[in-house]
Parts: sequence; C-alpha cells; structure tokens
Amino acid sequence: MNAMPIIAIVGRPNVGKSTLFNRVVGENKAIVEDLPGVTRDRNYALVENYSFPFYLVDTGGYDTDNTDPLQKRVVEQTMVAVDEADIILCLFDGNTGLQAGDEEIVSILRGYNKTIFYYVNKCDGKEQEEKIYDFYALGVSELKDLSAKYGRNINDVVEETLKTLPDYEEQARRTKEKRERLQAQQEDMELEIQRELAALNTDDEDEELEDDGGDFEFSDGPGEGDSVEPRFAPVFTPGGEWESENDYLKENRLTKLAPSKGSASTEEEQEEEKQEEVIALDLIKIALVGKPNVGKSTLYNTLLGEERVITSDIAGTTRDSVDTPLKRDGQDYLLVDTAGLRKKARVTDNVEHYSTLRALKALSAADVCVLVIDALEGVSEQDTKIAGLAHDQGLGLVICINKWDAVEKTHHSVHEFTLDVRDKLKFARYAPIIYISALSGRRCPRVLDTAKEVAYARQRRIPTGKLNRILKRVHERTSAPTYRGLVLKFYFAAQVAVAPPRIALFFNFTRGVHFSYLRALKNAIRDEFGFVGSDIKLSVRRKTSIKLHRS
Repeated sequence: MNAMPIIAIVGRPNVGKSTLFNRVVGENKAIVEDLPGVTRDRNYALVENYSFPFYLVDTGGYDTDNTDPLQKRVVEQTMVAVDEADIILCLFDGNTGLQAGDEEIVSILRGYNKTIFYYVNKCDGKEQEEKIYDFYALGVSELKDLSAKYGRNINDVVEETLKTLPDYEEQARRTKEKRERLQAQQEDMELEIQRELAALNTDDEDEELEDDGGDFEFSDGPGEGDSVEPRFAPVFTPGGEWESENDYLKENRLTKLAPSKGSASTEEEQEEEKQEEVIALDLIKIALVGKPNVGKSTLYNTLLGEERVITSDIAGTTRDSVDTPLKRDGQDYLLVDTAGLRKKARVTDNVEHYSTLRALKALSAADVCVLVIDALEGVSEQDTKIAGLAHDQGLGLVICINKWDAVEKTHHSVHEFTLDVRDKLKFARYAPIIYISALSGRRCPRVLDTAKEVAYARQRRIPTGKLNRILKRVHERTSAPTYRGLVLKFYFAAQVAVAPPRIALFFNFTRGVHFSYLRALKNAIRDEFGFVGSDIKLSVRRKTSIKLHRS
C-alpha cells in the first residue's frame, strides 16, 4: 500500500468520472464537458476534507476502439493509474445501459488483486435505481447506484471506500494534530505583525513633534504667546531622596536613555542576524506555465523521471492542470503541469476555455511559477502577459528558456538573449533565467533547485532594526523629495508579511512619495537582502499623530 492511499476512478469515456472526481474533491478541478475524450492525463487531487486523507485519481476514458492518435496513450495512462492505485472505483453509465466496453474493463480489472467497487452513475433518483440490474450481467458481486452530478449517495461511496483502508484512526489523529499545528503557526504570525504595527505609535515622539507639531494636542499646555520657565530635573544620587532609580525616573517623568546607536556593538548586529527568520516549507508548489507547445509537459515528465503526462507536437494536448507530488533532496514538491495559455481571442471552444481557467487557478495557488519560453520564438507578448500575472500576484518567478539545444549559438548568444528577456520583462528583472533542454534533460535539475531557492527567499523575514538602518542610510544620501514646500521625512519601516515580502513605510505625508524614490528604497532592500525571484511589495503609510496629555 502507498504511504498516502490512492483511489482511482476508471470507466468508459463520458460515464461521469470527472464529475465524480470534482464532487469528491469539492471543487471543479477536472474539466467536465458532455463530450467523450475530454480527459487525457491522470489527474490527481489530495482529498483532505475527510478525516482520512487520500489521493483521488481521475483518468481518461478506456476506449480501445477509438482511432484518435492520442487515444492509445490515454489508455496507457489509465492502466498506469490502475497499477498504482490501492482502491479502484469502476463507473458505468446508467443512461446508456450495458456496453461492450464495460465488459472489457471488468475483464481487465479481474486480473488485479485489488479492492474494486462498481457503481452505476447517472441514477438521479430512487425511481431510477432499476438501471443497475442490467449490469449484473457483468458477473460482479455487488453494484450500487449514485448520481455524481447531483451528489446522490456520494458520501456513502466515500465512507464505504475509506472503511477498507487500514490505520484509519491513526491517520485521522495525525491529520488533526497537523491542522492544529498549522493554525497555531498562523496565529503566531498574525500576533507578531500586530506587535510590529503597534510599536510604530511609540517611535520617537520628539521627532514627531518637530515635523507634525500641529497634529499634537496638549490638554493643559501653555497657550500661544505664553512664556514658560524651563524646569530641570534634580540629579539622582544613590541612597538619597529616592529609594531607587526607577522611583526617581517615575516622579520626574523621565525616561532612561538607551545606549547611543553610534556605539552599537557588533554583538548586537550579530544577534539581529540570528533573529532573521526563514520559515521552513513542508511543501513547495511549482506551476509550469507558458504558451501552448513550448515544452511544459516534456519538462514535467523530465523532472518526474517518468512519462506522467501525454506529450505530442499537437498544441493543446494538455487540458487539465495535473498535480504530482515529488521529493528531491529531502524537500517535498507539488509539481503542476498546466494547459498552454493563448490569447483570449483565440480561445474558441469550451474545453480550451475551461483549460485556461484551470491553468490560471493553478498559477494563483503556486508558490513558484516557472515560465517556460520557446527559445526558437523568443519572448512574445503572451509570455509578457503570463509573467505579469505572476508578478502582480506576488508569486515567485523562474524563467526557463526551453529548446536551447536547437538554437544556433555563438559565444554571445546567452548574453544577448538574456538582455532581450530583461528588456521585454522589465518589471521582473529579479527573476532568475535558466537555459534548458527539456527533451534531453540538460540543466533541468537546476529548475527545482532554483525554484526552491526562490520559494525560501519569499519566506525571509528581515529584523526591523536592520531594515531601518539600511533604509535610513539610503534616505540620508538621497535628495529628500518635497511636497508643497515640505520635506518628506522617513520615520520607520517594518516587514508586515512574507510570500511575497511586504514592507510598510511610514512618512510624515504620503502624497510626496515619488515612485522613483520608492524604487531606490526597493533596490537598496534587494541589494542587501536578495529576495531572488520575488517582487518586494512596498506600502506607503502616513504615521498617525499621538496626542500627549500631562497628568
């Protein structure tokens, strides 16, 4: 048995396998269309909305009579799913009745020593239960009816299946503990962000008074034109009028001075380095995206070391977004192959429309987006749009130039092609570029290594003190912008989120913050802290005034 149980759904084309798959998974992950042959590749989904987690596999229709050039490979993919599955759900179509293809499938499944359940789909009500009787001619011991479209008897199907899996209670306990641990980590992150934001209101009140004095109110202070005699605090002497230094400070409304920043020791800076945090990733989700026929599926198979998805020279071969777990050098990955993204005007049929939607959804859910570009065509307008989607959503981005072995090269080819990529993708200069050949496998291992580096860079959290020292140095050596005669004053910065890194910048006013000034700050952050493959999101905020009252 697999470490994580695998349940495969098999049957003739158009019997409702993808509909049942979507129903159990709880989302429209597989494309469903009232046409045979829509599903081609094995489509995996991790089902965790039950107490026992498992992988559910949707397969293409088993049809050996189809003359489509890709159908033979679809059948091969289905049989691979049967071989690796722990449990098989064989589905029949109650509307069409018993077919010769059903007999062929049952005959093949009898040769496997596996747990097999037989269900008749499209029985939408109790009055249609009689549809199952014809299928007893197949010689199966037990048949049950269901309706994947309307959810009839689906929970019974899942529960009946799960009861046959060993270690049910142990797996359920582990799943519960993992969910509680993740929830606690999320709560800790939110609490830390709240503390950092709350600390902003206690930052250097004297500086605030100097620039924004008009925003501060003193309830019993002197009015305009009043004169005030200066009052000096008495000198503290041990064993004198006050029992302790704390009593002296409290009575005279004084604050104990912190050590001068200029005398900060290297030990303090080293301590901040230790505080720099990178969250460990249990799983890195990588989506392979790009135009049709650029070699995404070939790269996908090369990275997995098996023919996991069907590849061909026909554009649009991949339809569903296909997920496969992978472990490399102790790191777990979820690798996602997606359908090619064409311009919206060129999408003509429903199947391609849904394929595009699935690809965009897979891109949004990824940690790292690997944009595959055809070296023979160069960077196109569509490539720019796809990279822009990843950039706008704050995803990690790796650019793979595929088919590099087919390019006639000189000593300057890589340099010239890189300059062209950087020029056309100006907004994503942070993205690393890899030149590969998915067909031969050359440099393909670097794809996972680079994606891992990018994923961890997105999780990096910078110590607040170190961040502010860097930005204040930039602010001091940069000509400070002005707005309506007022000089822009930078107060404070804090990283408030990761993946992507998001930094809040606080100024005396926000309208005077020019994009060129923000670009200088962003470049300084990247030069110091890296964040390879990830955009740095900056948010500009005005530091709120604090009203001071004397007791």
